[in-house]
Amino acid sequence: MHTHQDPHFSRAPLPGHLNGSDWTQQMADIHDRTGYWNSYYSNDPLIRQQPPSQFAAFVAAECAGFPLIVDVGCGNGRDTLFFAQLGHQTLGIDKSSAAIDQSAQKVLDRANAQDHAFLCMNALSLPDASDLVERLSSKKKVIYSRFFLHAITQEEQTAFLDFSFACMQADDMLALEFRTREDASREKVTGSHYRRYIDAEALADQLVQDYPGALEYFTTGTGLAKFRSDDAHVARILVRKV
Repeated sequence: MHTHQDPHFSRAPLPGHLNGSDWTQQMADIHDRTGYWNSYYSNDPLIRQQPPSQFAAFVAAECAGFPLIVDVGCGNGRDTLFFAQLGHQTLGIDKSSAAIDQSAQKVLDRANAQDHAFLCMNALSLPDASDLVERLSSKKKVIYSRFFLHAITQEEQTAFLDFSFACMQADDMLALEFRTREDASREKVTGSHYRRYIDAEALADQLVQDYPGALEYFTTGTGLAKFRSDDAHVARILVRKV
């Protein structure tokens, strides 16, 4: 098991991404959001003790034959560690150093700790991590991401999807759960922070039109990601690379 601080975070903007003052503002926004999540994971002990999500249980049943789970936006690692307990190799990626440090500590005592790693990296840097893409591309895997897409910008989402499909080989899976537009006015139990409510049908279409994906499963609704009084309206998507 190892942790790694993103070496790309302070590098110049990538081709096709923001430049100049726009890039500077984007980095400032990332730092602001990172500060929120560092505080969130550091200050609430209940967050550090959460059981795996309902979505993790769903994906575990649907994707049992995939040896590697890459959890992007892994947070405190509760789902990453759940997959590890089921025998998967795991890689957790998150931009919050507090979350990554907590997650890393949880696997130190595992007999197979070498099969599990955590990486601190922001979404915009993912497509530039060519060494990571090369290491992942040869392994049969699920790219797993729960409650991550609505916490990042549209540009960061594009970077994440580009990275995901670059890593995936034929028949690998992309598993997504996120808040939809219908969730915007619903009750929330966590503090006010950046949320981007997503047009689920438009994203599902994009994954098969703009990327080499085949839609294996798609649903929206409530009752799928309930947390206390927050019964979020979410979408679940499973896409297979073709």
